[in-house]
Amino acid sequence: MKIEEPTTYKGVPIIYTQRWGNNPYFYAPSLLKHLEKAAPHYDVAMVLGGWGYINLASRLALPKLGLPYMLNPQGLFDPWAFRHKHLKKLLYWHLVEKRNYAGAAGIVALTDSEAAQVKEYINGVPVRVIPNGVNLKHFQPLASQEEPERSFPALANSPYILFLSRLHPKKGLDLLFPAFQRLLALCRQQDSPEPYLVVAGDGEQKYKHDLENLVQRLEIADRVLFTGLVTGDVKLTLLHHCSFMILPSRGEGLPMAVLETMACGKPVVITPGCYLPEVARTGAGLEVELEIEPLAQAMLRLWNNPGMRGEMGEKALNLVKEKFTWEKIAEQTVQFCEHLLASRRP
Repeated sequence: MKIEEPTTYKGVPIIYTQRWGNNPYFYAPSLLKHLEKAAPHYDVAMVLGGWGYINLASRLALPKLGLPYMLNPQGLFDPWAFRHKHLKKLLYWHLVEKRNYAGAAGIVALTDSEAAQVKEYINGVPVRVIPNGVNLKHFQPLASQEEPERSFPALANSPYILFLSRLHPKKGLDLLFPAFQRLLALCRQQDSPEPYLVVAGDGEQKYKHDLENLVQRLEIADRVLFTGLVTGDVKLTLLHHCSFMILPSRGEGLPMAVLETMACGKPVVITPGCYLPEVARTGAGLEVELEIEPLAQAMLRLWNNPGMRGEMGEKALNLVKEKFTWEKIAEQTVQFCEHLLASRRP
């Protein structure tokens, strides 16, 4: 990888700037220089950053060179996320980040809910809802025909429910595990087969250890499989072979794991914090409150109804085709850029 020199990634020009040490603020002393050098060659800048130096550098470098910039909060204004380390974020918001957003030519929100959240903090800056997307050809048809047990022998002939996300307190695993314990109890009462819960993702070591201890205390360790981070064909295999995916999140920008699951033709169980009301509205899955019993009942409903899972899976794939492909999102992005540029010209 070249540092501080032009290179390409999949045909796209790239410059990697050197971060100062390993600072979580992502301060890169050379970023301003590169932005100032690049600005005359572009019409608009699309900036993806939050609580870091990237937004600040864009505000300091680009407007004075006549290059408007668009900000993408990507969940920054979510109430749960804003409360996390609240005092630190509140101080930085009033000292720095608020000015970054006030100076933007436009703001891209991932969902209608995020657009409303943005408008609670910022006035006078155009906001357009443009979601994230997926490349369908990466998910359909199945890239790998391997069975899950090739990578995870415990899953041999064992249907499973999939959780796919990073392991973080906002993802709701502290409630998912008791809900799964309840599901297992309901399956035993009804003499139904018991599923596995596959937890695919990585996180901080201490938090992973806390989750493993919780599973032990709930006495469900024999039905819960922690896979760690999964990528490539292994991730695709888990997605294509799961019965359904569940993400009981407290707050998101827009969860890519849900879009990827639906792109594989699988239904999802989500909570309001995923900000995807389209899932329930189109019948692509179930949306339930972030509580133990509703989560357990939603899982039981899908687990006991293969026909319902099939119908919802088809609707899930159709929803992605209609709204969440990169082709459609690229069109919306270009239209918003053209609108912003037209409104700034004499």
